[in-house]
Amino acid sequence: MASIEPTSAIQSYTESMLPHVSRTFALTIPSLRQPLRQEVGLAYLLCRVADTIEDHPEIDRTKRDFLLGKFLDFAKAPAESKPWNAFLDAWPSLESKHHEDLVTHTPELLAGLDELSEKPAHAIRECLEEMCFGMMTFEGRQSGRVVTVCEDPDQLEFYCHIVAGTVGILLTRLFAGTMGSNDWASATCLERGRRFGLGLQLTNILKDHESDKERGVSYLPPKYLVGGEAGAAMSVDGSKKLLDRTLGHLRAGLDYIQSIPVENRDMRLFCVYAHHMALATLAEIGGSKPGGRKKISRERVESLVSRAQSVVDTPDELAQTTELLFDQVAMHIIG
Repeated sequence: MASIEPTSAIQSYTESMLPHVSRTFALTIPSLRQPLRQEVGLAYLLCRVADTIEDHPEIDRTKRDFLLGKFLDFAKAPAESKPWNAFLDAWPSLESKHHEDLVTHTPELLAGLDELSEKPAHAIRECLEEMCFGMMTFEGRQSGRVVTVCEDPDQLEFYCHIVAGTVGILLTRLFAGTMGSNDWASATCLERGRRFGLGLQLTNILKDHESDKERGVSYLPPKYLVGGEAGAAMSVDGSKKLLDRTLGHLRAGLDYIQSIPVENRDMRLFCVYAHHMALATLAEIGGSKPGGRKKISRERVESLVSRAQSVVDTPDELAQTTELLFDQVAMHIIG
């Protein structure tokens, strides 16, 4: 396994890996100041390791839980090599070279937590613990060749909390630490950040439903699918209900963004980028035919980025721009 030197090399690795595992975070994380950029980048890649374990197509629940447990063991004591040796002995390689590279570099990434200040490192470890233990609670039900992960809307909500709401809470804590204001990270603010994460995750689940089915997984409860069958397309009614639920969370996300003091432009911009791209993606989903395009184009991304940069410092202009994006999605719910 290649060796990565502490701090600057870990940061370099993080920046080089992000475009290969997340187009959105590769765009948003560089907007943050240091050391927040390093904290968020490292946290995202470690969360991505957990997600890669959960999504591995060739492991059953028992092996998944074993691997997640070993990952957590190592996260708590990165200097101890035995838990990671046990992990590697049980790990089946992935075809995706970038995700495989990410997993094999996990010890260096975890060691990078020791380069951070105590509070952000502790917050990241807490997030990883809740995420991994939460992933272990999902068993999934096989129906034909498709595994249904979430049986009902409450399970879907909990799944989104585990994989993304936890990240929204973590970001709030990291932002507050950088601001030097623990008062900002109130219970209300933490909940808004959590719901922002839920909105982003639901958007991804809606966007990726067809490709997930192709690999034999469905995160959407059967009640939202044609005929209530696993592996089916979203029904018209199901799509409208899911879009409405997602918009509710993204409404809380807008409140979250507006609560960030305007002098923290980097944090506001980080969130606005993700928020506006999610809304634009939902509009694509609402307006697409079954099997049609559900990703926003590169030109659309560039337009959203440019507009976000011009309105992020002015709360009223930001609200007006965002309302137009909400309206574009709402048309598909009403129609």
